[in-house]
Amino acid sequence: QNSSTFDPLSAKNAVTAYQNFADSLPNDPETPAYLFKAGELYRSLKQFDNAFAAYERILAKYSSYEKAPHSLFLIGFTYENDVKGLDKAKESYERFLKTYPDHELADDVQFSMGNLGKSPDEIIKGFNEKNTTNNQAANPAPDNKKEKGN
Repeated sequence: QNSSTFDPLSAKNAVTAYQNFADSLPNDPETPAYLFKAGELYRSLKQFDNAFAAYERILAKYSSYEKAPHSLFLIGFTYENDVKGLDKAKESYERFLKTYPDHELADDVQFSMGNLGKSPDEIIKGFNEKNTTNNQAANPAPDNKKEKGN
């Protein structure tokens, strides 16, 4: 069997084990990591409400966990890309920027907020227009009115 093939049955079994562990041992140091993995598997299984619940549980009970910011980012990302709930995505992204303004994902969140609802083609077009504008500003057309005699 190809190990890169997603197996929904294995994912469901794993997510059940992760949830049972988290419920049974909420104070175990591994619990937030298992919840994060559960959230990822729920997303893969397209069980988005369960994914949101796993990520929100991390934010509520394990806010110092190193991937807590990623959990909040993934809430916004999932609303934006999977659920198509742009208002909820925007709320999550704003919450991220307020909570983690200096996190390495803050630039990605800003970008996502600035492009909410845009298709990949629209985003690429925006990049191309911005690059053209930036190139023109960096390399202005030659000035034909050069001062003479200085």
